[in-house]
Amino acid sequence: MTLLQILVYASLIVFLTGTIVKAVKLARMPIHLRWELYPIPREKSRSLYGGSYFEEPDWRTRPRQFTFAGEIAEIIMEVLFLRALYRNNRILWYFSYPLHIGLYFSVGFICVLFVRSLAPIAVFNSEGIPTALLTKPMNIVMVSIGVIGFGLGTIGAVGLLFMRLLKADYRRYSLLSDYFNLVLLIALFASGLCAWYLADKSFTHIEEFTRSLIRFTAPADAPYLVRAELVIAAIFLFYLPFTHMTHFMGKFFNYHRVKWQTQPSIPGNEVEQQAKDALGRPLSWSASHMEAGKTWSAAAFGTGEDSGKNPE
Repeated sequence: MTLLQILVYASLIVFLTGTIVKAVKLARMPIHLRWELYPIPREKSRSLYGGSYFEEPDWRTRPRQFTFAGEIAEIIMEVLFLRALYRNNRILWYFSYPLHIGLYFSVGFICVLFVRSLAPIAVFNSEGIPTALLTKPMNIVMVSIGVIGFGLGTIGAVGLLFMRLLKADYRRYSLLSDYFNLVLLIALFASGLCAWYLADKSFTHIEEFTRSLIRFTAPADAPYLVRAELVIAAIFLFYLPFTHMTHFMGKFFNYHRVKWQTQPSIPGNEVEQQAKDALGRPLSWSASHMEAGKTWSAAAFGTGEDSGKNPE
């Protein structure tokens, strides 16, 4: 096993572990502050005009009718087209959209690459059709989406970096990590584009390396640009779980459990208990009107409690 293989294996383990840990952390966060934003796609027959089941005078006694299909469709439209960004910050969308589409295509490239790498191993046809006839179309698809993904990703990341550098409004709210993230994304996409154009036009070398990972065998020698591409990809996977770029997971929690959560707080139900638990959490910050160490309930009700007990 080569050092490059060990690096890639380790980056995959860190990425998967970090992503799972982040998802569990998000799932266990306390109840959010109710936003009451409408329209809510899950509201059956009312979402078109921004209505709610709260319109009914006796809503407490009626079963709530929700459609999760509408919620899923709305999330898909947001993920695929970034509609909120398009409506609220069009100039930023012009570069953010190709960056995200580049990422989607790159993920698709990895999936096709993985399946393509399995082609010589698996038996795809029991009638004896040559494997090459089955895998050639897949190779065309792999090359196409790989090049498109790398190209769009590079354009989007470079555009966003220049916007943060040149526009005062963006510089004011940009952290050093924001610039580093974009530089790393540029390196990731551009290295893939350069490796394809200068050293691996059919992605043969990257495919052989992937096959060696699957089989746990020593890889064939690859050009320097391909190895550099793999190192940068491994660094990116190491780094990703510890950044705000994991917002790809936060989409579900933000929409499903924050923006569109309309379950009422009724005495004795789960929402009331979650609210009580949140009020019992200690404050980790202080201000003129808030004292660190007290519970939210003590601060909110102006009591001297600091033990987490909630006033009845």
